[in-house]
Amino acid sequence: MSQLSHRGFSQLFASVWNTFKSNYLLCLGIMVPIVLMMPVAVVGRVATGVWATGDGLNVLAGQTASIAFWFFFASLIMSPISAYLFYKIVRRVRHGSRSNKGLYGKIVALMMLGNVCLLPGVAAMAVGNPNQFVGMELGWELIRDSMTLSQDDQEARAAKTSGDQQDQKGALAENEKEVMKEVQSKEKKIKELKSTKRAAPSIVGFLLILVGVLSLWLWLPWSAMALLDPEENASDVKSAIRRGREIASGSFWPIIGVWIIITIIAGVSCAALLLPGIFFGMPLAMCLVSGMYLCLRGELQPADA
Repeated sequence: MSQLSHRGFSQLFASVWNTFKSNYLLCLGIMVPIVLMMPVAVVGRVATGVWATGDGLNVLAGQTASIAFWFFFASLIMSPISAYLFYKIVRRVRHGSRSNKGLYGKIVALMMLGNVCLLPGVAAMAVGNPNQFVGMELGWELIRDSMTLSQDDQEARAAKTSGDQQDQKGALAENEKEVMKEVQSKEKKIKELKSTKRAAPSIVGFLLILVGVLSLWLWLPWSAMALLDPEENASDVKSAIRRGREIASGSFWPIIGVWIIITIIAGVSCAALLLPGIFFGMPLAMCLVSGMYLCLRGELQPADA
């Protein structure tokens, strides 16, 4: 176990930057699965919420299922995979040192505890926009009704061209009227749902998520790294949390500062120009945890990189 000491912003940022420069291709490779998991998480959560809302427009079921999907997908898949990939950078810096094996269950437990810290904010955000999945379900039904109208219109034209019986034309016209009523009714409901959004719970939820994320930087990334690191004595979740807090002790604000700067760099490079985001901003973000972890443990000084 290395000797810990306070690390400033410049030391942490230099460590992340130097780790990035010396492990660029690895960071680029790690970026691919992590970035691919993000849309899967978003689409999966939305699809689960819409599915659970169903034709009965059950608001509570939709919101609960959506939050459950996020919690378990993040805890069981996204966060553990990210932790293992970030530790690969640490191993590379150490020239191929091994990692602890058979720790998936403990990593999952650690990530579940971390995601529990975000649940109040996520729930408050759901309260602020309770009908988001109802609107999506109605929107999907609206698309299906529009397709039905289009199909009926084509059949009506075909009947007119072929000179079919008047009864068939009348049935098609009647069905079209019914579908049009449903479309207008759903359009009205969607407009009404937009007015049900509440700003106060959404703001509270955002602030709770922000506080939760900031609090996680006190222990979660470093606990996960310590659990995977054979040079640490973190053999279980409790000792990993304790060790994570020790590693970050005295360096909280420099850690937050580096996180904010790297996040801004990655976000701006992706939003403004796609290629710099793919080949610079996002790979740099992949080094955030690994570079700071090595510096906080005293392994990677800026002058050594």
